[in-house]
This record gives sequence, structure tokens and C-alpha cells, in this order.
Amino acid sequence: MKEEGVGIRLHGRSNVTIKNMVIKGFNYGIKLYNSLNIAISKNVIEDNKHGIHLLSSSNNRISENTFINNSFLALKSYQNSVKNNIVNDKPLVYLEGVSNRVINDAGQVVLVRCKNIKVKNLDISKTDVGIELCETNDSIISENNIVDNDVGIYLSSSSNNTISENNIKDNWHGIWLGSSSNNKIYRNNIAKNERAIRFYHSSNNIVSENNLTRNTRGVFLWNSSNNKFFYNNFIESYTQVRSFFSMNIWDDGYPSGGNYWSNYKDIDEKSGPNQDLAGSDGIWDHPYVIDLNNKDRYPLVKPLYISIPFKKKLNSEY
Repeated sequence: MKEEGVGIRLHGRSNVTIKNMVIKGFNYGIKLYNSLNIAISKNVIEDNKHGIHLLSSSNNRISENTFINNSFLALKSYQNSVKNNIVNDKPLVYLEGVSNRVINDAGQVVLVRCKNIKVKNLDISKTDVGIELCETNDSIISENNIVDNDVGIYLSSSSNNTISENNIKDNWHGIWLGSSSNNKIYRNNIAKNERAIRFYHSSNNIVSENNLTRNTRGVFLWNSSNNKFFYNNFIESYTQVRSFFSMNIWDDGYPSGGNYWSNYKDIDEKSGPNQDLAGSDGIWDHPYVIDLNNKDRYPLVKPLYISIPFKKKLNSEY
């Protein structure tokens, strides 16, 4: 794949038809910006870094396209008709303004302004974004195998969602939250990603009981504060945390404790928040310092046993 430029770019256009084409080997196969009433149908869109990308483009029709090793992405784009498309031999599930639905068969899932959607038991790989939530609330993403995507799970302006019990491996970004708050990320295996978890302008989220194993970066934060991280295993990542313009909470207080950090060793001879009592309590006696604004006050001596009860066998390594 050469990833050379854009196959077809429409900027500020309307009433254009793109049909019966093979679009292969670009950075963006088809890119729409501020365009409307575009019909994209019956194309083969293969081996691009990004398949079809809609940005601020509404009232378009995307139908009967075949995506191979790339997929579909919609950002700030509404009232689009996306029907009968295939991603890697499975349905592209696109829902807009829908509530109370269960999705258990898809090669990609895109939810726009939805509520109370359950996305469960999927195998998703080789997409731009495996599961995208845009302005979508009160939904659950669980028990999925999300491997080898550009972004595994992406939340944009979405709140009160739960991401749990997923296997998220070998993606560029495992989980990416942009301008999203009050979400829960817990009991996931997140391994061998370039960035396991990325927050951008996101706050008041809880990240707990996850295995973050052998990622290039475990957690990356940009202008994202008041999030809480505790009971996670940070194991053998090249960089455990990178934080910019962010102040977060990295433990659940004493005696609950914080996180396990594989690159930290200290002494465990005293107990209590003031370290005034003798005896081991399973918490290192000194904080794990991330930077000037962030520290785990009660880092755990041993990793937590976090069992993810997948309902199907997953081909994964940790």
C-alpha cells in the first residue's frame, strides 16, 4: 500500500456521483469535506489507509460499496444514508438517531447520535476505526475482539458509555476518547498497541481493572483532567504514561491503592497514609511519580489478577 495522497477529494461540492470504481492504495480513498448530496455507490475501496472519510458533510448516500482492509469514518457529519456496505466480508453497521439496539454481527460499527446501543461479541480488524461513537450516549461496548485497526474504539463527544471486557490488540490507537466525559473503561486486555488509551479534551472518565501490556505508550493524555485511573496493570510498555496539560487521579486512596507499574520498585515496610505503622500492606511506601502534576500515591507491589470472561476464544497474547 503506497498511501499516496487522496484518490477522490470533494471540498465544498454537491450533487456528485462516484460509482463503479476501484480505489486502491491511497492515504484517503475518498475524502469529503463540507460536501452534500454526494452519491457513492458500488465501488471497491481497498488497501487505503482511510477508506471513505466524511468531515462536516451531510445528506450524502453511501451504498453497496465493498471495503477491503479499510473502512468508513464520519466526523461532524449528519443525516447521511449509509446502507448495504461490506467491510472485510461483514456488514458495515451505521446507525444514526437510533436507540435500544443490539449489534452482534459487523465488520465495522458507526453510531451517530444514538442511545442505549449494545455492541457485543464482534471480531473487527483492518479498519480505519473499528467501533465509532459520535455524540452517542448510554451505550455498551463489550466482549469484542478488536485487532489490527488504525483505531480500535473511538468516542467523539460521547458520554456515559461503558467499554468493558474487550480484547484490544495491535492497533495504532486502542481506545481514543475525544471531547468525551463520564465514560467507564474497565476489565479490558489492551496489548501491543502504539497507544493503548488516548484522551483528548476528555474529563471525568474512569479507567479501572485493565491490563495494559507491552504497548508503545500505555496512556496518552492531552488537555484531559479529572479522570481517575486505578487498579490497572501497566506492564512493560515503552512509556507507561505521557501527559500534557492534564491533571488526573491515579489511585483510589488508602487502603484501596492505585495501579501496578512494572517499571517501579520501592520498599514496602510501612502501612497507612502517613506511613506511621510498621508492616507490609502490598503498597509501595513512596508514590509513583508520573510528572509534576500526576502521581500514583499508593502504587501496588504486585499486579492484580484481572480475568476477562470472554464468551468466545480469543487469539491473543499477554
